[in-house]
Amino acid sequence: MIFEEKYRVGIEDIGEDNLATNRAVFTYLEDIACVHANSVNFGLLNSRRGSAHWILLSWNLHILKRPIYDEILTVRTWLESADRVSCIRDFDILNEKGECLAVASSRWVLMDLETRKIIKLTEEYIADFGMEPDKKALSEPLARFVEPVGYEFEMPYTVERRDIDLNNHVHNLNYLDIAYEMLPEDVYYHRVFNTVVIEYRKEVKYGDDVTCYYTALEDGKKQVVTFKVSGNLSAAVVLE
Repeated sequence: MIFEEKYRVGIEDIGEDNLATNRAVFTYLEDIACVHANSVNFGLLNSRRGSAHWILLSWNLHILKRPIYDEILTVRTWLESADRVSCIRDFDILNEKGECLAVASSRWVLMDLETRKIIKLTEEYIADFGMEPDKKALSEPLARFVEPVGYEFEMPYTVERRDIDLNNHVHNLNYLDIAYEMLPEDVYYHRVFNTVVIEYRKEVKYGDDVTCYYTALEDGKKQVVTFKVSGNLSAAVVLE
């Protein structure tokens, strides 16, 4: 089942160029995923959920034409595939002319927040979503992140209360905010990144001391920021 919602690009969604930021686009995608789940009685307000929560493992976003201020967008999402452990949720964004502005893919698991264990995705959990195996937002699946051999510099970060989401760990888009803060000034102010890949390995909680590492790869084409707690990789952001 393809599920869709309308979104308007508001003042809070744009940069000084009047174009939607990557964070704003991710916000639309995150929101419609939750609304879709709620529509099939598996969302935030549904008793069917119980202690089971959808947990995001990765994002892969490609901007084809950046949305502009006050534009009305049609954001669509669907479950592309699923196995016993995780499911792939895809997205696209259309303008009022029907032009595709962006495509994205994401991977999710179902977790019992009381036991902190992954729940197997039985047919009972996913049947109501309706699979769309023949509709893929991206031609190839996202490869697992491979950590760079070395980094150019690092920065400490202590997780604040403002970083924590309803699942009691760092909100997935806060990693993107921190990654942008890690960029060198000339990159931050003069580069536009139309491809964003984010991978989450291990949840980070309030008060955790995180070390953020930055490096540029492929002659500066890719900007990579990784997040580690006690030396263990927690998340990675790749901007291209």
